[in-house]
Amino acid sequence: MTEPIEYVGKHPITDAVLDSVFEVEDVLIYMAKLQKKVEHLEGLKKYRTSVLSDKINKTKDEMNNLRQLILNTMKQHAPDQTTVDFPTIGKATRKKARKKWEIENEDQLLNFLDENELKDAVVETKEKIVKKELDKVLNSLQKTKTILGATLISGQESVSIVYEKDYKPKPDAIEQSVPSSGTVEESIEKMEDLSGIEI
Repeated sequence: MTEPIEYVGKHPITDAVLDSVFEVEDVLIYMAKLQKKVEHLEGLKKYRTSVLSDKINKTKDEMNNLRQLILNTMKQHAPDQTTVDFPTIGKATRKKARKKWEIENEDQLLNFLDENELKDAVVETKEKIVKKELDKVLNSLQKTKTILGATLISGQESVSIVYEKDYKPKPDAIEQSVPSSGTVEESIEKMEDLSGIEI
């Protein structure tokens, strides 16, 4: 991968891959700094209007793009490994996505669950399906019955990031104290200046 991590993180990742699984360490360090930026923006948002939501969402999107980059790199350069560990920094672990049921016809599904005396387990009083419980119930039922009103779809594989307990990204402008005065526009300009931080 020839583009800098900052560039890659700001653009959707579909099949980009790093040159080596060892480069994941640099991405983890950069993502830790992005997380600090999100925390700063969320703290600032408490003192400012919701205009900062866009900045927070863009930073979170950048982190999701970098997660996809790590996943692609692990698939290509370390397909037999589920975890790559970087002592003193953290680790990235591939996670198989759970299959979930997609509701095609809610009325038909509710009738099916009612006939099998399981409707109360997955439906709230206003007859809204409780998805977490529905997956469990339908997974159990599919062993003996054809499910009506829902189709089982495969989830997408993802990667979880766990930082070492003592790891702290090096301080930089992201950790500036929350300004106590100024306009929303001034705060946004300051946050835009943070996007140019050299990492």
